Amino acid sequence: MAPGFFAKLFGKKRSTTIVIVCTANITRSPYFAAYLDRLIKEKPIPLIDNVSVISAGVAAQPRIAANPIMVMVAKMQGLAIHNHRSRRFSSAIASEADLVLTMEKAQKETLLERFPELEGRLFTVLEFGRAEGSVAEPDVDDPTGREVEDFRGFIEIAHKEADRVYTHLRIHGLPKPA
Repeated sequence: MAPGFFAKLFGKKRSTTIVIVCTANITRSPYFAAYLDRLIKEKPIPLIDNVSVISAGVAAQPRIAANPIMVMVAKMQGLAIHNHRSRRFSSAIASEADLVLTMEKAQKETLLERFPELEGRLFTVLEFGRAEGSVAEPDVDDPTGREVEDFRGFIEIAHKEADRVYTHLRIHGLPKPA
C-alpha cells in the first residue's frame, strides 16, 4: 500500500515537522537539516506525508547567513544552503515540531526548560533511536571558526547520523509523545 493511502482515502494528510537545532543556526543545523531533507525527498518515509525538515538555533540572531565555509562544503555535497537565514527556536516552532534533534545536550536541556511540552519529542542527534545512556558523548562538535579538517569531521558525523536517523524513522516512525 502506498504511503499516505489512508490519509488520502479519508481526505486528511499527515504532515510532519522535524527540527534540527544548534546554537546559532548558521553551521551545523542548516547542513544537517539539508542533508536529512534530501534523504527523505529521495526516498519518502512510509506513512508520513509532507515531511518538512527545518533548522533553528537556541541562541540564534535572526537572519544571519549560513557560515560561508559550510555553504561551500554543502555545495560540494550537492546541497544548497546559500539562501539560509538563521532563526531562533520559538514557541511557534515548538508547537509545530513532531521531532526536535539538537547537536548538544546543553541545547536539549535549554529547550526542555523553555518548552517542557517537547518531552518525548526532543533528543540530541546522537541519542535519538538509541538506548538511554548508551551514548557516552551526546554532543556533535561545532566546527565554526576551526580548521577545514574539523568541517570534514563534522560532515562525516552529520552524514552518518542523518543516515541513521533516517533509517530509524523508516523502521520505527516518529516517537510517541510522552
